[in-house]
Amino acid sequence: MNIKKPFFLFICSSNIILFVLTPGKNELHAQSKTQAFDSFKIGLKFITNTNRNTFHNYWNPEKGFECFAEMPFYYGSVQAGVHVFLYNDKDNDIPEFLTRYFYLGWGKELPLPLKINWFNGFRVGSYQMIFDDDEINETQIMESELGAGLSSRLSYPVYKKLMVGISVSYIAVFTYKKVELTFISVGADYTFTTPKWIKDILE
Repeated sequence: MNIKKPFFLFICSSNIILFVLTPGKNELHAQSKTQAFDSFKIGLKFITNTNRNTFHNYWNPEKGFECFAEMPFYYGSVQAGVHVFLYNDKDNDIPEFLTRYFYLGWGKELPLPLKINWFNGFRVGSYQMIFDDDEINETQIMESELGAGLSSRLSYPVYKKLMVGISVSYIAVFTYKKVELTFISVGADYTFTTPKWIKDILE
């Protein structure tokens, strides 16, 4: 099932909500002084590829994982992470490959009722495909392309600063023929207070 269009509608509507509920200029200025760099979040997600298109006629998606770090940066939060996923071949003449998506991103978190946090953002980075085939020339074993996409996450606190959540993300890989992939993931993250010496350097 291809959920790309509903996902885009979901992201667009969520961004409109975030815009409407964004604090005013003075309040935002106050927030920026007290929140920027004050904490950092690290998380781990287990991911699965949900959509199907021509790309999937040749490869079967397996499970994967994503590690990320996130830090408040004035209006919103900045992200850095890596998304790792394996695709098995459907034909023995086609090599399977491992993907690594190194990305930087930005987004905004909105508190919802029942202690739920809703994060929406975008990402851009290097999408690397590492092929498992002894017959491929060493210079062609790894292919790196531009990757960009959107993400949305719902999180719920379970113990102090530990949160569990579910996410939906979309990645467009700009190969000769653009590959579009949609993922659902579940995972956990933990928020730490930024040490003063690190905060002083960042500021």
